[in-house]
Amino acid sequence: MRAGLDAAGGTELELDDGAERHPGFSGITFGTCDVWDGSVAGDEGDTELAELAIVSDELNRVTRDNKGTVWLKHTRRFQKGSWGMREENGRNRVYFGVHRLFASFVENDDHSMNFGRNIGGVPLGLAIAKDVVKTSETAGWVSTVKPNPC
Repeated sequence: MRAGLDAAGGTELELDDGAERHPGFSGITFGTCDVWDGSVAGDEGDTELAELAIVSDELNRVTRDNKGTVWLKHTRRFQKGSWGMREENGRNRVYFGVHRLFASFVENDDHSMNFGRNIGGVPLGLAIAKDVVKTSETAGWVSTVKPNPC
């Protein structure tokens, strides 16, 4: 995944065989969630998403396996809100042996995420999320989609 400025000055996203694709999209997704949440995309801090209970679409006490057994429900909460989601999304690829950590982000000595160095898919995704918000505000776009309480 590579990003750069297109002819109009917006962010241009080019997908390739790079290791940053998965964490890059998490950076975009969760950065956009931060904007929806009312915080600024890319500013680490408290977020209302920390209160959100997330249930897997498979581990939901409805889905059945090939023998008809109902899968147990698994609910997750991320105490660091969308920042915790980004971090787990980036780290899980390392745990699975698919990528190295620098494909997601740089780590500080205390193992926290460091976005000061523009390395990895998460900072790239955050930059794209900021660009999307800036472009939509400049163009005066208003979303007709409203949050749907569960």
